[in-house]
Amino acid sequence: MYEQFFGLREKPFRMTPDTRYFYPSAKHTDALNHMVYAIEERRGFVVITG
Repeated sequence: MYEQFFGLREKPFRMTPDTRYFYPSAKHTDALNHMVYAIEERRGFVVITG
């Protein structure tokens, strides 16, 4: 429907994220490192927001 109108090749809105569009920014890497550290050091419950 709107894909043809806007000239899109695929549906832009899905129920799950498409990993092809993931960009591992410095902030993503930092958050991942904090999470891995907390898990490996058994630091308890970890919450990452943003």
